[in-house]
Amino acid sequence: MKNIILISLFFISFSIAQEMPWGGVSVSTSDNLDAFSFNPAGLGVSRDSQGGVSFFNRNKNDETQYLFHTASRDGGFGSTFRLENSENASEYFYSLGLGFEAGNPDVLGGIQWFSEQRFRFGTLVRPVNSLSVGFTADYDQRKEDWSGFRLGGAVRPIGSKVTIGADLISYSTDFEKINTSYFAEVLPMEGLRVSLGYSPDSNSGDDEFRISVGLNFGVVDGFFSSQGSSSGFGVQKYSQNRPTMFEIKKKKKLNYVSMKLNGTFIEEPVEEKSFSLNFPGLMPSLFGGAKPLKKIQLRKWIEAVDQLTEDESINGMVIHLENIGGGFAKLAQAREALNRFKDAGKTLIVYATGISNSSYYFISMADEIYIPDLSMVDIRGLMIEVRFFKDLLDSLDIVAEVEQISPYKTAMDPFIRSTMSDE
Repeated sequence: MKNIILISLFFISFSIAQEMPWGGVSVSTSDNLDAFSFNPAGLGVSRDSQGGVSFFNRNKNDETQYLFHTASRDGGFGSTFRLENSENASEYFYSLGLGFEAGNPDVLGGIQWFSEQRFRFGTLVRPVNSLSVGFTADYDQRKEDWSGFRLGGAVRPIGSKVTIGADLISYSTDFEKINTSYFAEVLPMEGLRVSLGYSPDSNSGDDEFRISVGLNFGVVDGFFSSQGSSSGFGVQKYSQNRPTMFEIKKKKKLNYVSMKLNGTFIEEPVEEKSFSLNFPGLMPSLFGGAKPLKKIQLRKWIEAVDQLTEDESINGMVIHLENIGGGFAKLAQAREALNRFKDAGKTLIVYATGISNSSYYFISMADEIYIPDLSMVDIRGLMIEVRFFKDLLDSLDIVAEVEQISPYKTAMDPFIRSTMSDE
């Protein structure tokens, strides 16, 4: 379908017979090489270096002319060269342009000098991303008079994919006759630009249609243009890659680390014994005892997780959780380390052989938790229960003698109270 669209647009661009050597449609939208054709203020738009060549033919006074254009711009300054070749003569022309900020990043100014002894002054205003206004005035040095004015406006009603607007054009200072040029620019897909224009009762006396189709190939744009009796094609080169429909999007490769967790957290450093008769798995299997849990120093484990949190190359972590112990105080500290990992925008996935109250508390922030079908899930919630014996002791005429040195020393409260104290 894409190929059909492109082939159709190619033939349309040459079947519709003024000249657009760099594409473009309006003084309000020109901010690439088309600034040389419409508004030199567009050279003030921040762009990387650009350059291009184009070839056109046109019929003028029943004579076919062939035109060769080159242009380049960098840092607000640019230049163009044009060679016109016909059966009778060859001529060349050139221009120099400068664009700049006019005291505000949203207001740009520009000036362009042509070898035909004329100047073009321009301004481009973009108060918001969806609206732009441009104005140019041409001054002819030979006639010592203004030779043309153009005021244009453009809006983006539905985002950056569609631009519509119009230019008002006058070729005299009395403004007795003002021509209108309507335009639309559409980006139907990534890397494809279609520009359309229509001028009823143009300067030539007839209705005029314009079309320009641009294709992006990364750092190079190819385009076809047709306007009035002129049509042609060209290429533009950029210093950086731009979106293209031919680009094959590569799936981003994510980097995950795997951690096996089976043991009990302790505060002190883990003792490494040089020799032990209790070989892993041997003594429990001989005497029927449970395999002892591996000891994990809490501080070192937290430091390891924090290093993974700070490592920008790590996208996530997969924890293979078997048994975990150490009490809720230590699990709470370890849990905070996993929370920091999550808060850094990284993914946490847990595969557990079973889930208990304490282990679920430890991993409850995970994005995904998986367990085998026949695993045990024993989640009862968190609670605390305290038994009080004062009423029992009273029934037996037993009085507990307790010396309490502070209201916050409540270890013996079960023997002297029937309920919890406020402290």
